[in-house]
Amino acid sequence: MSAEEYQEIIRGITAGLKGDFQEDCKYLLDKMKEYKDHEYGTEIARACGRLLQDLAPDDMKKDLIETMHQEVHNYFLGLQTVAEEARFNIYKKNWPKALELIESVVDNLENEFLTFDDDKVSEYHFFHNILEEIIYKELFKPTKEVRAIPEDYAEIYYLYGAILFELKRYDEAEAALKKALRINPVRTDIISELTEVYKIKKEWDEYLILSRRMLDCSYTSESVAKALRNLGYYYSEQREFDTAIAVYLFSNQFEQSYLVNSELMYIQQQTGKQIEPPSQEEMRQIFSMHEIPMGANKDVLSIAYTLAVEAEKQDIKDAARFFYNVVFDLTGDEEIKKKFDKFGN
Repeated sequence: MSAEEYQEIIRGITAGLKGDFQEDCKYLLDKMKEYKDHEYGTEIARACGRLLQDLAPDDMKKDLIETMHQEVHNYFLGLQTVAEEARFNIYKKNWPKALELIESVVDNLENEFLTFDDDKVSEYHFFHNILEEIIYKELFKPTKEVRAIPEDYAEIYYLYGAILFELKRYDEAEAALKKALRINPVRTDIISELTEVYKIKKEWDEYLILSRRMLDCSYTSESVAKALRNLGYYYSEQREFDTAIAVYLFSNQFEQSYLVNSELMYIQQQTGKQIEPPSQEEMRQIFSMHEIPMGANKDVLSIAYTLAVEAEKQDIKDAARFFYNVVFDLTGDEEIKKKFDKFGN
């Protein structure tokens, strides 16, 4: 069955609405039951739910939406309370206790919130800000309608994956982190944790793909540096040491890390040669040959700058400050810093 046929069903259901909320409510619930076992049953039920929300009288609609959001939020707060305790046990490196806590909320999450699984016409995500959402749409070009998950369920799966990783349950960690990444496909700490799984498993193709993805999605200097260090590690493992050296040294422009010195010492031991930093021209050639951008993704910079200018025009100070800070953090441009400073601390 095609998406066009699905749309035809929805048009038919919509045509049957009478304009009386009570009558239409019963009608839509009956349609949900009628199409329960249909190939597009999930999608049709969700569409009927949205129609029901749209049709509610204004005095009822506000209460209906608020009640639904409050129920979801209260549920999430329950998850978050347990997750906070799990984080404390992670900090204390009490991995069995952290796992016990997080598994209880994961079980609840998967039983209660299957409604956020993607379907044939919509995909469901949580983004921390509008920048993440636009980065996702620009980089991944979704063909389905992107709908918002109201709370950050990715964090639960991220914690679950991190705990499983520490317990050396790598296949399970991979599965949990993939669920987290489905919810927020551009969240770089999730991508980073997943690359650690592939590093342990020596699945270098996946490691490279995700490290490049991390670089593409990064909008902080810290995550740009981490993505570049990942690429340095990859090329070192492939014994392409000149490339590894160039990438490692370039990563220091975004964040100084003891890991770079450690990896450069390893390369020196492997080659038996003193590390010779490449010239700027040599570095450009190496990056170009491997199609590695010399810095943050230009699309990300363009998006952040455009959002900053628009926020400034509308005098939305917090947003302008946030987006100008993103651009300054990634470029060090003093003119951008002046704009950033204009909005105060």
